[in-house]
Amino acid sequence: MTLPTEHQLLATPTALQHRGPHIDTSDPAHRPAELRDRDRIYYSDEFARLEGVTQVANIGVAAHNRMTHSHRVEQAAMSILYTLAYESGHGTCGAEEEFNEPRPEVAQAALIEFADRHQIDIDAIRAASLAHDLGHPPFGHNGERALQEATLCKNCVDEIRTNKSTGQLSADRRLSGEGCITCSNQGQHVEGGPMHPLPDGFEGNAQTLRILSILGRSSHWAEDLPGFGLDPTRVVLEATIKYPWLRRFKSDELMKWGAYDCDLGILKWAFDSGAQPGIVQGEADMGRDLKPPLTRGDPATYAGEAFGRSLNAAIMDWADDVAYSVHDLEDYYRAGAVPLWQLKDYRSESWRAFVEYLRQSPALESNKKLKAFVQEVEDWIAYIPKTPLTSPKPKFPQGKRFASLAEFDARIIGYFPNKRFTGGSHDVQQISYFRSKAMSRLLKGMSIVNNEFAEDDKASVYAQVLKRIVWFYVIDSPQYSAVKAGQRRAVREVYNYFCGLLEQECFAPGEPDVLRLDLLPRQIPIRLRDYVQLADKCAVGFGRYPQTGPGNRYLLRRAVIDFICSLTDSELTVLWDRIQGHSDLSAIRLGFDW
Repeated sequence: MTLPTEHQLLATPTALQHRGPHIDTSDPAHRPAELRDRDRIYYSDEFARLEGVTQVANIGVAAHNRMTHSHRVEQAAMSILYTLAYESGHGTCGAEEEFNEPRPEVAQAALIEFADRHQIDIDAIRAASLAHDLGHPPFGHNGERALQEATLCKNCVDEIRTNKSTGQLSADRRLSGEGCITCSNQGQHVEGGPMHPLPDGFEGNAQTLRILSILGRSSHWAEDLPGFGLDPTRVVLEATIKYPWLRRFKSDELMKWGAYDCDLGILKWAFDSGAQPGIVQGEADMGRDLKPPLTRGDPATYAGEAFGRSLNAAIMDWADDVAYSVHDLEDYYRAGAVPLWQLKDYRSESWRAFVEYLRQSPALESNKKLKAFVQEVEDWIAYIPKTPLTSPKPKFPQGKRFASLAEFDARIIGYFPNKRFTGGSHDVQQISYFRSKAMSRLLKGMSIVNNEFAEDDKASVYAQVLKRIVWFYVIDSPQYSAVKAGQRRAVREVYNYFCGLLEQECFAPGEPDVLRLDLLPRQIPIRLRDYVQLADKCAVGFGRYPQTGPGNRYLLRRAVIDFICSLTDSELTVLWDRIQGHSDLSAIRLGFDW
């Protein structure tokens, strides 16, 4: 998968600009603007919600959630920065032995010099690390899939899940803006499609941008001038955007996107210091021919080009991968769901079953690095004699044939615990040792070459393998399939219920495309009402769809998604119970005053 070339947002006054005009820049502590952004995110209700949102899968044990994951991403990002500073030649901090001394001022001086040399904003990366998962719906990735199923047809969802075109939605059709006929038929339900379609669907990264820039609530939110969210500086917003393009970006290899069609103006503002902030609801229409003028960087137009991902975002993204691959595996090993002790030897049936699972994955064909690793494992299994697992592990031969696998065995698998987790001190020590060794290897998985992000192919594959072990034993396991199906059903039914209610009540007879906010039904939650009214006040392209055709229906559907993404797992479950007619009044205690 090839991302657009990284570029730097220079440390100029434009990088520290806020889109909103009402931010209070006074600060008794004299913190940098990016650090204030980080603290504002940290203390926001939107970040606090993540404590109640599943990271990968809730299997009834104490696993880390989206909040603890975000904290670990911030820590991993700082470790990556210190590692990069050290490996870049130690700057002017002195010899290697001096850098290795336990003197924090030496390492900090090297880090600051390294960041200045490469135009890296440390505080922006910290802020982005905390913010990157704000857009995840209840039930983690399973909830994300449910909202995709609720807004897009099956063919489009399959494309997103496999990173491979099914032929239904080609890159050329995304490029033209036509989209999938089933999903964008003027917002109407057609056979085989979703009940309430949205052509730009749902994506957690795009929702994060929307929360940061439109929906978030903070002390500087103005009733008379809404629509700026937590209003981070341009450099923080850019560091958070891992996929700086719309859904119709021309690529059959990359099915993630970082902004919805209605938020194109915000995406443009984040990467273009000459762009308009969209303060006043303007006359400009975000139609299919919109090609905003740019003053720097790669052109980002509705015709399908993309901005280059910033170096700050690349560092944060790798920290996310590292934290995801190691900590999730640790959680589910502790829960007894992932038998790491059975994966210490490639001769085991567990490895054979896992390799077969990878072989059957639709995404394998488009992932050349992982495919090569799987082939290397298969070659090694065929190469070694069939001896019992009680005999010593075969040693890898010298040479390049199994070099990648040998390192993975020595640096990762070799530190897997050798028995089931029981909670004893020895078990805790073993899994902690694995975590330390795996993190140390993966944190060195990137470098900066010619001021651009360069990925270590081996570390990238190792992280992917660790993540897919969790998918094999937990996410795609038959034992968990019924729970996942129920969670997705809950999300879809809540979405369809509120979309149906709003679209039935908010359009007067004879005026099917004219949104009437005075007709908003009383029985909707107050927070959903706020999101509908907020979106209606935003400028087109800065939180709002065009007010022509199906644009107002899209506005209501997007507001329902905004509402769902403001809920925790338990809140959505209670809400779903009430929609089904259950008499659980705890929904009122959870804040659903409706």
